[in-house]
Amino acid sequence: IEAHKEKIGQVQKEIKRSQAQIKVMQRKERLLLDQLDQMELQLQQFRQKLENRRRERAVLRKEIRLKQKQINDLDHEMDNLRILLAQRLEALYKFGRQAYVNLLTSARDVSGLQQQWVYLRAIAEQDSELIRSFIKRQRQEEELVQGLSSREIELSKLMAEISQQQKEMEKVKGQQV
Repeated sequence: IEAHKEKIGQVQKEIKRSQAQIKVMQRKERLLLDQLDQMELQLQQFRQKLENRRRERAVLRKEIRLKQKQINDLDHEMDNLRILLAQRLEALYKFGRQAYVNLLTSARDVSGLQQQWVYLRAIAEQDSELIRSFIKRQRQEEELVQGLSSREIELSKLMAEISQQQKEMEKVKGQQV
């Protein structure tokens, strides 16, 4: 009977040890499951951030294309204005101020003089408007180029962030395995 009691004691000790090991394994299992849940949550957050960054990238690329088109349109307008201004300057140099005086003195009467004076003022105003328009277009182009430059810088930073987030996501995926 004592041998039997001893055997029962040993079996009970073995059962207690096994139960302790089971508890330890269950804690480890819970810990691993918690870590997996945490990693899955991190992966989901990385995926969400990555998707947001990709949307931002698409918006930035669209803005950049639009600004480039606006710059090209302004360049075309400015080329036309340059041609007009060059023609006007050529006419001024070719005929000089003397042409204006000759035009005014060729009037037959006072009303003709007034009419020619109105024409000359209209031409001068048109020339001034051409110059103002050219300067305005130049400023617009400078602003667009600066805006384009800043958006391109922002895009390159965003691309770097996307790359970094992809690396971090791969790192977390590697830890999961």
